[in-house]
Amino acid sequence: MGSMEVLDYADLALVVVDNRGVSEYETEILRICRENKLPFVLVINKVDEDPGDSGLQRTVLEKFQTKPILVSAKNGLGISELKAEIIRCAPKVWEGNSIVGDLIGPGDLAVLVVPIDSAAPKGRLILPQVQTIRDILDHGGQAFVVRESELQAGFSALQTKPKLVVTDSQVFAKVSTLTPEDVPLTSFSILFARYKGDLDSLTAGAYAMESLKPGDKVLIAEACTHHRQEDDRERGCQR
Repeated sequence: MGSMEVLDYADLALVVVDNRGVSEYETEILRICRENKLPFVLVINKVDEDPGDSGLQRTVLEKFQTKPILVSAKNGLGISELKAEIIRCAPKVWEGNSIVGDLIGPGDLAVLVVPIDSAAPKGRLILPQVQTIRDILDHGGQAFVVRESELQAGFSALQTKPKLVVTDSQVFAKVSTLTPEDVPLTSFSILFARYKGDLDSLTAGAYAMESLKPGDKVLIAEACTHHRQEDDRERGCQR
């Protein structure tokens, strides 16, 4: 996806040029931003190379009716001013995608099944699990977090049937056998594929496997932020 296409999904555009000026490409981006009423911040970088020249700033101001923020990524000049301008220009209400906000409502209970193995970080949860908990709270829901080994006892202790169960893909089969059939079950991987990726394309790819013929080649790519361990299995897919 190119820069122009990203503008259709952006809440704020940060247009960075250097001290050579604004090219036709950046000019077109700024035009689209104004046409679509997309907030933007125009930044001139590398001002440390010629700090005494204000001609470019004056030209940009006259041409785009926008005062640029002058920064130097090399020495940190103007970074505080840039952060302040981003906050000032950013939408007051963010209408971004939600992890589970459209799956639960205020007061609903979501059960998060979090396995703890040797690959799990000591003393903390991995980021997708933390973000899911926060998203549940942001939408007025309740989060019940339990390991798969205590899930059955956890269900028995609950007075309210959960609206949703979310688990790690490595214990999905076990959790599926314990979860009531009328309670939706998903995984952190699927939630984040929907939240950050293109779940429709991923689903279409899964269905395409049914049409594979002997000899067909399939590329499977996985990116992990840690070294695999003996019982790690599929945990790396969530990181």
